Amino acid sequence: MSKGRHSFKLNDAARLMRAVEEAGLKVKGVTLKGETLTVLVDGPKATKNDDNPNPWDQVLNDDSN
Repeated sequence: MSKGRHSFKLNDAARLMRAVEEAGLKVKGVTLKGETLTVLVDGPKATKNDDNPNPWDQVLNDDSN
């Protein structure tokens, strides 16, 4: 590990936010406190399949049968 002081640049934060969005999460914000960069997420990102769900999802999740 390096022993020098670490600093985050705007490019690093933008790259991190893109990676979080590609993972399927909504980015709510980014905080930098000392040497710690924290990404705040607001749950999974809505997909275009939410309005047309897979019918097997209801069958597999239905415990009454």
